[in-house]
Amino acid sequence: MISKKNLNDLYQIFIIIEQNTMAGLNVLDALKLYAKNSRPYVKQVLDSVQHDLETGIRLPDAFAKHPKLFPSYIVEMMKVSEGTGQAEEVYKEIVRSLEQEVDLRRNIGSQMGQAVFLLILLAITVGIVIFVVLPSMGRFMGSLNMQIPFHTKLMIDVGIFAENYWFIVLPGIAAAVFALICFFRANPETWARLQLKIPVYKPLVFYSLQYRFCLVLALCKNAGLDTIRALEFTASGSDNILIDNLIGRTLKEIRRTGGSFTQVLQKMDVEKVLDESIFMFLEAGEKSDMGEMMFKRSAFYKKQLIVESQMFNTKLSNILLTPIFVVLGLIMFSVLSPLFNMMGQITSGGI
Repeated sequence: MISKKNLNDLYQIFIIIEQNTMAGLNVLDALKLYAKNSRPYVKQVLDSVQHDLETGIRLPDAFAKHPKLFPSYIVEMMKVSEGTGQAEEVYKEIVRSLEQEVDLRRNIGSQMGQAVFLLILLAITVGIVIFVVLPSMGRFMGSLNMQIPFHTKLMIDVGIFAENYWFIVLPGIAAAVFALICFFRANPETWARLQLKIPVYKPLVFYSLQYRFCLVLALCKNAGLDTIRALEFTASGSDNILIDNLIGRTLKEIRRTGGSFTQVLQKMDVEKVLDESIFMFLEAGEKSDMGEMMFKRSAFYKKQLIVESQMFNTKLSNILLTPIFVVLGLIMFSVLSPLFNMMGQITSGGI
């Protein structure tokens, strides 16, 4: 998926292209002006594009050399628009879609940032309790020769072990996390499936898949691409291996047997990657304007994504905070209960 910084730059670049196309001005001069105030990577890319344009290379072909900034489906749309003479309309569609993407990323990014901060804060709290509080309480109780209950002793032993062998515990946790990351990178399909099963996070992933699928397909169809080509670029533009595999199976089956691509797509979707309602809109779009139908559906999923992102922190708190505070409460109870017993004995003259 295109990075947030690249997405913002891509949006600004196409605003410039759209405005200059509408005004009949030179796109090359506009790109030169934008490159002057850009960050180093974008400036390097735009300098390369300018050089290509000056040597007679077409704008879409110049963009195609830099897939990290210019996605393949957008480049293909530009090629089609040049061939059909609908450049102005296609650029409007691209700008509209990029604007939606920027707004969506900004909204979800804000919510995810708060969630990450919350998780870091909880990790620090648990770490202080385990590495600092428990060992200190253990030494204090030991100095008083107190009789410590088994559950309390177990908690304190965990803290003392963590304190004495932190050079093993911390690298061990880091190694486990790193191994998990490497495993999922080597098995992206497994990670993609897992994301659709994680509580709280599942709705964000699911609606994001639907939004990207509908949006890219709408853009490609409105640009004048035939269904096969539109699906090919939707596969790459969706940035998800499950969508990519689903469309790959669908295209293979269509080329083998023919038939309605909507029916074949629904048949191939055994993992239920796509929302059932999408197939109804696709079927209606085959009989009318599929691009417009998919744009309407992408707008619906965008709203759903925003709603889910706004509810994300609340749901995450309910899932994570409650059990974590229960665990912290048990730890504190295990540590403090012997102290209360000792104070009761002192008050009653038992010590």
